[in-house]
Amino acid sequence: MPEGLRKPTVSDMRWLTPRTWRLWTDIGLRGHTRDGAVEPGWLGRLEDRNIAFVRLLVSSGLRRQEGGSLLTFEVPGIRLGGSRYCRGRVSGAVTRSKASRTFYASAEAVRDVDIALAAAVAAVRARAAADRRALHTRTAQLRHIGAFMSMSPKAFEHALADLCRRDGCTKVTVVGGAGDLAADVLATTPTGRRILIQAKRYSPRTLVGSQDVQKVNGTYRDIHGCDLAAVVTTSSFTKSAAAFCTQVGIRMTDHRALALWAEGTGRPPGTDPSGPVSEGRLRLGVGRGRKAVAGLQQDGRGRAGRPGQGRVPGRDRPLGREGSGSDGAEGHTAGSSRVP
Repeated sequence: MPEGLRKPTVSDMRWLTPRTWRLWTDIGLRGHTRDGAVEPGWLGRLEDRNIAFVRLLVSSGLRRQEGGSLLTFEVPGIRLGGSRYCRGRVSGAVTRSKASRTFYASAEAVRDVDIALAAAVAAVRARAAADRRALHTRTAQLRHIGAFMSMSPKAFEHALADLCRRDGCTKVTVVGGAGDLAADVLATTPTGRRILIQAKRYSPRTLVGSQDVQKVNGTYRDIHGCDLAAVVTTSSFTKSAAAFCTQVGIRMTDHRALALWAEGTGRPPGTDPSGPVSEGRLRLGVGRGRKAVAGLQQDGRGRAGRPGQGRVPGRDRPLGREGSGSDGAEGHTAGSSRVP
């Protein structure tokens, strides 16, 4: 306590008159001036909630910890025989005596709590609707591979995160950056599986090499705790990278499969390749190659679902060119190597 001030006692308590109480709530909680006008520059947005909470405490005599521990369904809502008060119960875990007890709150205070709760729910729903509209606007612009090619690597990561959210993924976070340990986007698929996405915003002549996918394979389980891993690129994969992904089960999404995913006609990276495809996707996936990419590109499996059989993802068009004697490391370009 500051020097020169004594510790307050019960005798120092002064009761507020109704007028002073209203003045205190307007100035202290609503941000008004003494003449009743809104304070210039006031940025408060939870005034109704705060006032409802204070009125509940004052009306019921609950301590702040006791009132703050009440869940919405614990707020009393039934009047006692048509009186002005409602009866409720507070748990002994939060009371000073460690015993549950009954409290009484005025019907007006309970009504204020209900109004504040309804307003908060409406605000959350409005924000969620606005977020869905903004997400739809952003993903609607990703209808062509050219939209991805004009992005920076960081913007490409956020675009992939938006596509994951559009397709029902939750807990989507962009974690790419220095020291990201081969993770750019982390998400939970609609089936509850955790997926890691490595984004490679490469030019068409720069291929994803086996060293890139080996890093993903070495970190997505043990470091990031994910069940699935996918590498999404605006380019393509070297032959050795595609073979490695097929062997270990890493999903591959090249520029063609990325375009189909963005259009909504291809499978997201976290989708089970053996799962059903909607009628609209089958109808829109024109051509045998497009269907193969949409249905089989995720893990490089053949038509029967066994590794090493059927079409390797993207084999209906060149996988790219791979340098002689190399492992397809990052930076290899199609113009500087031989045709396999």
